[in-house]
Amino acid sequence: MGESGVLINTMRFRARRGFSLVEMLVVVTILSLLVGGAYQVYNSSTRDARYQSMRAHLSLLKTAIDQYNAKTGDFPTSLEVLTRSYISRVPDDPTTEFVGNDWMVIGPNDDPSDGSLWRTAASESPDGGIADVRSASEVPR
Repeated sequence: MGESGVLINTMRFRARRGFSLVEMLVVVTILSLLVGGAYQVYNSSTRDARYQSMRAHLSLLKTAIDQYNAKTGDFPTSLEVLTRSYISRVPDDPTTEFVGNDWMVIGPNDDPSDGSLWRTAASESPDGGIADVRSASEVPR
């Protein structure tokens, strides 16, 4: 076998350096599975963060309502009343897609388990004022 035999073998080896279609499909499949799994982890962590933030905002609002009630003997007629002395601003509900005052309020004489009695904070105040606040994402169906 002379120089020509070595040259032919070298050319065959170099021609085979690329990936086959099956190898490419396997790599693309593995990458798509990894990206899909990472997306699920990201999505659940952001949902958990929004939920924890909503719980903190609700706690802040409920504490302000209780302080207002303890000081005045009445319940506030709106959440904006609380911004005068108890909170700096009414926070947004992070679990809903809306921006603004979309909390659900419950009057002192309303049954909190009856979602039909819940009103948006921007609507008319319940009779007797606002005794409790809930997230719009928690409305019982």
